[in-house]
Amino acid sequence: MPRSSSLVLLLSIGCTAEMAELVDHPAPSTLQVQLAADGEWDDPDSMHGAALFTSIQTAIDAATAGDTVTVPSGTYVEDLLMKEGVIVDGAGQNETYLVGTVTFSGLSDATLSGMTLVDYTWLATGTAYSDDGILIDGGNATISDVGAFYFETAIFADTAGDVVIDDATLAYNWYGVYGEATTGLQVSNALVYSSGAGGIATNDGTSASIVHNTLISNGFSGTTAYLTGAISMGTGGTEIIANNILVSNYYGLNCLSCSSTWSHNLIWGNISDYVSDASAASTDVSEDPQFTNASEADFTLTETSGAVDSGSDVYTVATDADGEARPQGDGYDMGFDEYAASALELQITEVMANPSTESTGEFVEIYNAGLRQADLADLVLTDGDDVDTLTAFDGGATLLAPGEYAVVVDSDYASNYTIESDVTVVTTTDTNLGNGLTTSDGVTLYESDATTVISTFSHAKDPGDGVSLEMISLDNGDASGNWRASACDSGSSPGAAHCFPDSGDPAELIITEVMSNAYTERTGEYVEIYNPTETEIDLAGLTIADSGSSDTLVAYGGGSTLLGPGDHGLILDPNFEWDYYLPTDIVAVTTEDQTIGDGLHATNDTVTLYNTDGTTATITLVDSVDLAADVYTLELADQVRDEAGNRLDGDWDGVSSSFVI
Repeated sequence: MPRSSSLVLLLSIGCTAEMAELVDHPAPSTLQVQLAADGEWDDPDSMHGAALFTSIQTAIDAATAGDTVTVPSGTYVEDLLMKEGVIVDGAGQNETYLVGTVTFSGLSDATLSGMTLVDYTWLATGTAYSDDGILIDGGNATISDVGAFYFETAIFADTAGDVVIDDATLAYNWYGVYGEATTGLQVSNALVYSSGAGGIATNDGTSASIVHNTLISNGFSGTTAYLTGAISMGTGGTEIIANNILVSNYYGLNCLSCSSTWSHNLIWGNISDYVSDASAASTDVSEDPQFTNASEADFTLTETSGAVDSGSDVYTVATDADGEARPQGDGYDMGFDEYAASALELQITEVMANPSTESTGEFVEIYNAGLRQADLADLVLTDGDDVDTLTAFDGGATLLAPGEYAVVVDSDYASNYTIESDVTVVTTTDTNLGNGLTTSDGVTLYESDATTVISTFSHAKDPGDGVSLEMISLDNGDASGNWRASACDSGSSPGAAHCFPDSGDPAELIITEVMSNAYTERTGEYVEIYNPTETEIDLAGLTIADSGSSDTLVAYGGGSTLLGPGDHGLILDPNFEWDYYLPTDIVAVTTEDQTIGDGLHATNDTVTLYNTDGTTATITLVDSVDLAADVYTLELADQVRDEAGNRLDGDWDGVSSSFVI
């Protein structure tokens, strides 16, 4: 699930709001907020003649109970005060961004959904933990499909009643969710990671149901004496903790004189799995969850994960974070994701969401990677906003042979592209492909039951007008590093293989950072590299060596080995256990051996990167230099030269050297 990769880009564009003239309307009604400067309409035709409000709050103020305030994609800078009975619905996480806070104050019924919140102070100054993202100050609230980043507490329920949180992505906050004296807190299908103090915490008489959540790398900055770790429970309440995954946190499950029931949780790889009054239940699982691609923050499950079919059928919810029905197999899965295996080996390999002609030019390409012919008729395609059933286009075929491509075109398709006559072309029974694709929309292909997932496109971004996003390697699948803008002269290749250029010269690469003195030596060592050129460079087959051993580089976790122009990449220890949270767009590779070199040393060790032909590509930093302390790295100050005066101790931020703006 991976969702923060486009955050900085989107938030770099501000928008201002003027007060809209309030309009009288019968309830229930839909009140539409004006498109932000950096946004896209899902379906522009539907907005013709609509009354638009120039701020979200103005629309809320004009609404009455039962109304829905619809917020399109883009960035909105304002604080919101929710209103009784009103639904505020954005275009989805990573599509609608709110730089500000949301307050529910003593309401009996109100809903916030479909947006990502970011702390304004962090955006302006880089200082996190300034405000609470969503405050429920008494009363009830429903929160769904919401992200929150860099807040003091992402979602704080203070002396509240029924607070329902479903499908949330909460990261880099001090706390993810905190319930204080709240009588009915429900948290499900949440991904909570990198919280300084704790992921989900309850205290002071809070009664809570915490089920089907995934919590990664929480609690490393908090005090060890109190509500620290993945899930922490204080005194006086009654909590149900079931079907969760707690991995690589400081503490896993923390019970401080709590009155709780816990069972069927996967708890593994934490500094301490159970602390205080917590202990392992007989139904708990203690093993690697085998996420799809943890290095790229894809914490969905794979078929062999111990979390699959191991959950409780008593403490559960009907769907997972993607809206897929539970259960999919013989039992309920732990965590926010329900694993669904399709017998069809189809892959989404290209998406055109920003064509030159929006009304007729959008398409999705599908490849048959199986050994048998597949019938595309009645399969279901969704962009998250609308659900479509596939059907023949213009009386054509729906059968797709093994090793061949098909193209799903808009029902109004007007021959925008040159598609070979033998390519299978299908369309949808609806009027649009999805609800009109945007460059923030993911795409999912389901079997005809609309619940069993066949393939996904999860890493949408804007490749430019008239340019598609194409899959680099069919073997690596839907990993964020495995999608790039089409390099074809026409901007796309519907119904055909991609046309990417050859790799650039690896000798141009610069090693900019080395972690040789990691907190956990066995798993945390890494080398950061930088591509200063204007050409993509393939890292596969290069050799990394320290003073004792050398190793060949390979893809990490099925991701890409292609490092784009101006991008940073990471060479991770092959035993990497999420010692650091990696940005979703980082290219990560590893070594074929058990370590990087023979294990990097803090002093008197050198690190050298060689080309595939064995000649030196670049030499880095570590050369008789003592690092300052554990978990500090040695970095280049200006990413240009490897000289003693250009080496600084730093704390890696996962994007670039800490000293380079």
